[in-house]
Parts: sequence; C-alpha cells; structure tokens
Amino acid sequence: MTARGPAAAAARRRWLRAAIGAAATAGVAPWRAASAAVTERSGAATPAHLDLRVQLDPARRAFVASGTVQLSAGPATRLAFGPQFDVTDLRDATTGTTLATLPAVAGAPAWRVPAATRPRTLRIAWHATLDALPDTDDHRATLAADRAHADLRGSFVPAASRWLPDIDGVAFFTHRIAVDLPDGQKGLVPGDLVDETARDGRWRARFALDVPVPQLDLMAGPYRVDTHTVVSADGARRVTLRTWFTRELALLAPGYLEDAARQLEAYDRSIGPYPYGSFSIVSSPTPTGFGMPTLTYLGEGVLQLPFIRTTSLPHEILHNWWGNGVFVDAARGNWCEGLTTFGADLAMRERESPAAAEALRTGWLRDLSAIEPGADFALTRFTSRTHGASQIVGYHRPAMLFSMLRDALGADTFDAGLRRFYATHRGRMATWDDLRRALEAAAGRALGDRWTPWIERTGLPSPRLATARALRAADGTHALEVAITHAGDAFALDLPLRVRTDGPDVDARIALPAARIGTTTRHTLIVGAAAPRAVLLDPQFRVLRRLAPGEAPPILRLAMVHPRPALRVVGADAAFATA
Repeated sequence: MTARGPAAAAARRRWLRAAIGAAATAGVAPWRAASAAVTERSGAATPAHLDLRVQLDPARRAFVASGTVQLSAGPATRLAFGPQFDVTDLRDATTGTTLATLPAVAGAPAWRVPAATRPRTLRIAWHATLDALPDTDDHRATLAADRAHADLRGSFVPAASRWLPDIDGVAFFTHRIAVDLPDGQKGLVPGDLVDETARDGRWRARFALDVPVPQLDLMAGPYRVDTHTVVSADGARRVTLRTWFTRELALLAPGYLEDAARQLEAYDRSIGPYPYGSFSIVSSPTPTGFGMPTLTYLGEGVLQLPFIRTTSLPHEILHNWWGNGVFVDAARGNWCEGLTTFGADLAMRERESPAAAEALRTGWLRDLSAIEPGADFALTRFTSRTHGASQIVGYHRPAMLFSMLRDALGADTFDAGLRRFYATHRGRMATWDDLRRALEAAAGRALGDRWTPWIERTGLPSPRLATARALRAADGTHALEVAITHAGDAFALDLPLRVRTDGPDVDARIALPAARIGTTTRHTLIVGAAAPRAVLLDPQFRVLRRLAPGEAPPILRLAMVHPRPALRVVGADAAFATA
C-alpha cells in the first residue's frame, strides 16, 4: 500500500476515540533533523518538498493554489489530484516543458512525470470550487469524508481529497506553505507558524515543516488564537501550544492550553522528545475528531463537553508520538490506536484510581465479549475505525494486550521498550513486528506465544474455573489445587488468581498454556498459614479474554455489534409497532 492517496490518507487519519463516542455513551521541528537524515532512518526515498501559496475564499468556496514541488531523481512516475481540483499549469520548472496527461482514474486527473537522473522541480497551479459545508451531525459520515468543503463557519480541505499532488513513489514530504484568507478568517496546515500578517483586508500566514510527514490537511475558520509555551523535559526546546477557537469557545482556551501543556510535558518525559515545534487544538463546525501531526481538529460540540480535556485531548496529543511521530504502515496493521488507547485512556483512569482503571478494562472486555465468535478480525487487518465493532477490535483489544504485556514484563521494562521503539522509528513507518522487536530488546527475551497469536489470529481465550480443592501439608501450611477449563480459543496467557483465606488474600499468577477447547489443566497454588475459603479468576479484569456469562451485566452494545441483530416488538399496539 502506498503512503499517499485517499484510501491511505483515510487509513492514517487518527480518529477521536472517546469524544463523540463518549458523548453518545460518553515548520521548524524541535529536533532540527535534516530531511535527508530522517529519510535515511526511514529507509524510504528522499521526501518531496512543497513550496506553495494557497488562497481560500470561504464565502465563495473558492480555492486557488500555486507553487513548486521538489522531487529527487528517479524513474518516471504518475502525479494526480482529486476530482474536485482543476490543474491550470503543470510543468518542469527547469525546462518549461508541460507534463503529458494520463488517463483519468475514477474522475481524477493525472499526469506523467518523466524519469530524471538529477533532482527536479515541478511548477503547479490549480483551483477548485469546494463543496458547501455538510449539513450533518453524523460523525461516521464525517470520518469517511474525502471531499473538501468551505464556509465562513469553517472550512476543511482533507488530505483524503487529494488537494496536494499525489505522486506515486513519494511517501513523505516537507513543506513551506503560505495561507491567504479574507479578513475575519484564519487558517492553518500541520507545521509550525513562521509568521502572520493582517493588512489590505487579508490575513496571511506562513507554515513550515522540516520533519517529513505522509499527509497534510488544511483548516480555516473565524478563529481567535491563544498561545502558551512549554519547555521540554530536557530544557533544550520550546513547544508553542495554540487554540484556534471561534469566539463562542474563547473562554475554553485557557483550560485547554493548561491541560495540553501538562499532557505534552508528561509524554515528553516518559517516551521521548515531542517531534514537532508546536501543537494546536482547532475547532470545527462539523462533528470532527481528527488527529494530525502538530494538531487535533475537534468539533465545536465536542470541545464543550466537560470531560474532553481529560479523556480525548490526552489521546490526541499522544498520537503525535504514536501515529503522527512514528507512522503506521497500514498495509500490515494499525498498531497506534491500541497503543494510544492504552497510553492515554487507560493511563488517565489509572491515575484517577484503581477502581476507575478496572471499570475501563471491564468495559473493554464486555465489548469484546459482545462480538460474536468469527465476527472479529486479526489486528494485522485493522487499518482505521469504521463502525463500533472495528473500534472494539482495533482499539480495545490491543490496549488490553499492552496492559497484559506490561503486567508480564514489568512496567519499567515495558516503558523502556516503548522508548526504544520511539527512538528507533521516529519519523518512519513502523509495523507490529517493529514494536515487538523493541519490547523484546528491552526484555532480553522473545515474546513468542505471548505476542504473535494475539496479533495474527482472531478469537479470545475463555478460561473457566472448573474445580478448586484445598490441600494441607504435614507442617500445617495450606495450598489450593485448581482446575482450569479452556472454554475458548487457544491462547497462552498469564492468568491471575486471588485466593480468599481466613487471613489476608493471596494473589497468584499461573502460566496457562494454549490448549484446545474443552482441555482442563491443573495447577497448585501455595496459600500459606491461613486456610483458603474461595478463589477468584482474574478478579481485576486484567486478562484479554471472553467474559463468562453473568460476569458483566447485559448492555445495548450486545445488539449494536451483533452481525445479525433481530428486532422483536412486544405488545399489540399498532402505532407502537409501526414506530
């Protein structure tokens, strides 16, 4: 899968996991790495460099852009734009030769870029009349949108619309982009704000990004901008935080900046240097929840929810390490949503209280257990969220896996593995295998069946306590023999047990081998001086497993994620039945 184009852009987009879903239920880069150095680490071709000027008139929905694209030497390739955009000039800047057109694909215009033995520069001019602002509050439709729209209330030109030249073989690019808007409007692209001016009835700003990224979106609106500066953990860098909020949201800016600063500083200390020079929180008139390099784009209604600053905001900030700092090779599975859910959502609950963290894990397991056997899919097939079941599998399953791995490896070792992963792959595409190798290096051992089956297979284990028998040694000490029946899919796991005794509880952990359904294994637990009275399997819900009947109350999600839900009308009232 190439790193460009609407499908790839949609796969790489970072969806807001908790904001809208929870509402229903609830540039100069700081590390100054030269593009060539980052590219060498990534193992990819030299990134393209964009030097563009973009003018947007939201009232007329008019979009006009021009500038240059600098490409490295290479074979002939194909350049395309999305079907919304009309190209008026596309030529080799050195020779002045106009590029030859190619047959359109799905209505999208395309051109042939000739082979070259030295770097070349293309000069391009293009324009469009953008769509009107979508009249929808359906966040699922918003997530899937690949059309650019403009309105005085807010404009969004997504990467998925292919508003930038989509060049086969070019996975990353850096940029200098000037944005030009009428007075009363401000806009931005991912990157650092170099300067801005307001005169002659126009607002103009220049953005720069020296860290190669795989996509860019453009946003604009009637924004007021507030700022705050954060100093990195090592004291060597400054990161500028901004809110781009409408006047109605302006009072929320200080709180968002304060919480964003706290979270960014925490991740900077625990994982590694923040990869960019700025981070912005941008309001959207549509129910948007996107994360991009250097920013997050959130719906106005979402931003006003009181819990977003301590739930979804940390999630989107962390995506600048996982997904927008280390990029996802979506063709081999999206690991970043699960890792971000673990590192932000679960971490926030753990800081709140053990009970809050247990409640979140229980909810994840309840949702996973609601998916019918055979209706899920392997994590290597997950690219992005499209509906409830895909979020459960792509976000909650790996988050539980990472929680289990941290328990097995120890928090210090697990965290060291994540720091190694970030340091090695920052600015590069990475896969599940890359993440495994980093954790194994930190642990000094192979993860084996504690990793590969969980990533490549479907299903869940369902360990069940079959019997428990108290034993007493000659010296008066007590033990407990338990029989565990494998009622689900065969996965090896470390299973926690808690023994209630006449004295303090005794916690134990047994290594449960992968076994066929119906297999029973026996294990002996040393209890001590107090006699055992009861035994509980995974009492804190720390194991990725299918819950037993009665372990959690039934919820509406059981019907929402069922592949074949049935509706039964109870009662004879005709009007009720029709409704």
